[in-house]
This record gives sequence, structure tokens and C-alpha cells, in this order.
Amino acid sequence: KVLIRESLEVAGPIQVGGSLSVPGITVSGNSVFEQLQVNKNLSVQGDTSVQGQLAVQKGLSVVGSATF
Repeated sequence: KVLIRESLEVAGPIQVGGSLSVPGITVSGNSVFEQLQVNKNLSVQGDTSVQGQLAVQKGLSVVGSATF
């Protein structure tokens, strides 16, 4: 068990072998996730590209133009 009360700087990669709980996180730069699950709300600011299938299980609202 480790408690750090000040900042922590890591110069290399971090590998976590189990689940990770982070109350708030800011990521700068590119990140790759094998699988990502959002249990509440997802808000995206900026352009979004989906490569692959997109499934929407409830309503879909579009404000502005759309091409399908």
C-alpha cells in the first residue's frame, strides 16, 4: 500500500494488472483503449470519427445537418 500526498511523476509507461478507479482524469495527447465503457454521460467536444459499426439502443437526436 502506497500513499502519496504530493505529486507523482512517472517517466515511463504504467502497467496496471487489475481494475483502476480514478475519480477525475485529464489525458493530453493520443490514447488507445482496447475497450471503453461509459456508465453515465459521454460528452465529446470537437470532431468525432467512428470506424466500424455504431449501435444506438434508444433515441438519436441530431442538431444540424446529417447524411446517412
